[in-house]
Amino acid sequence: EFKVAKVEEIPIGGVKLVEANAKSIAIFNVNGRFHACNAVCPHMGGPLNEGAVEGGHVVCPFHGLRANLETGESDMGMPVEIFKVKVVGSDIFLEI
Repeated sequence: EFKVAKVEEIPIGGVKLVEANAKSIAIFNVNGRFHACNAVCPHMGGPLNEGAVEGGHVVCPFHGLRANLETGESDMGMPVEIFKVKVVGSDIFLEI
């Protein structure tokens, strides 16, 4: 479990890129709920932290892979690695 951010660092609709356990991880604030996934798209290595978030999915800016931020399932059949997020007070932790 890694402390990676403060709640106020990631406003609603925002994203923060962090490094934890030798992985690049994108933390998204979707309507006040935090989600985390591997920031490297499994399709062609695109930066998911730069993708748009639409209806609980992140869309890769390179080729449009859409991944569910809850399950990691994608429309291209290549799952995105999801990490469990825990908020304690104003601290955000990742379980890796």
